[in-house]
Amino acid sequence: MGKGSRLLHTMAPLITGGLIYLCLRSDTPQFVNWFQLGDLRETLHISPFSSRPGFLTSFLLFNIPDGLWAYSFSFSYAWLIANPSRPTMYTLLVPFGCSSFFELGQLTEFIPGTFDILDLLLIAGCSYLGWRTERDLSKPYK
Repeated sequence: MGKGSRLLHTMAPLITGGLIYLCLRSDTPQFVNWFQLGDLRETLHISPFSSRPGFLTSFLLFNIPDGLWAYSFSFSYAWLIANPSRPTMYTLLVPFGCSSFFELGQLTEFIPGTFDILDLLLIAGCSYLGWRTERDLSKPYK
């Protein structure tokens, strides 16, 4: 698998998750309050979803970005840091640990925000999926 395809696996989820956070949410996440979204939303003619979304909308706005970022982190870590010939299961520990640290930090109120078990499950699943995808891509062709 070429470098361009791996970059796509890394950047597409990262950008998609970022755009969901910055453009579609009606509330600004606490860690990006420094970024002024008003002008950006008006320029792009984007109106955020209501503050009381249903389950699917809520899942899209609040959970999917975390999963996409966990996938991107896990995939890129396995690609760039791990043994390029075959990422091991231990390769998964760093991205999963870092990603879940923020969610568990919210549970203990060490990090501002709202803990969501669905976020933690999605982080675990997407971290595994990112690692597994890079592992499968790094297999030699037969």
